[in-house]
Amino acid sequence: QIVDAYAALCVVLCCAVRGAVYNVMLPRIYYPAWQGNVLERRCKAIADQLRGGDMHIDFDQIFAKRASSADSAFLWHQDAAYWPPLESDTAAANCWLALSNVTKENGCLRYVPGSHLEPQLRRHRPVGKTREQSHAICTDVDESADRVVDVPAARGDVILHHERTLHCSHPNLSGEW
Repeated sequence: QIVDAYAALCVVLCCAVRGAVYNVMLPRIYYPAWQGNVLERRCKAIADQLRGGDMHIDFDQIFAKRASSADSAFLWHQDAAYWPPLESDTAAANCWLALSNVTKENGCLRYVPGSHLEPQLRRHRPVGKTREQSHAICTDVDESADRVVDVPAARGDVILHHERTLHCSHPNLSGEW
């Protein structure tokens, strides 16, 4: 049911989107009825097991990619690069819910396995000329040297990754959102 609720919101809101990517930050703040839903409870339980403690939700976000949009790819990045420098372990676990079947054609996630073990974050830069122009950041991945894995997912699947894991996504070249 929660997959249906998130997907329904995307269908309603995406009708008004003009860009290639629809991005809702902190939907649980704007839709308080979603707080404590089954997805949140399951992700918390998994994060507690992986990170050994009392985890809580710090941030949530919904992405949807316009159909047939070559510019809807997310470039290579590490989520931790968005955060201010921290002295200690961040104890984070990132959970991603597939609202529809996700394939290479419609923009599945891609990972560099083991990249979370690199001693330093890779150097990131703004996607636009400045961070003010585009909040998004990116880094370089040499796909001939780094092992890259595409991760298709079925509707309702949840994918978890470490905040230091290098990841990106393909553009949505399919005929559907």
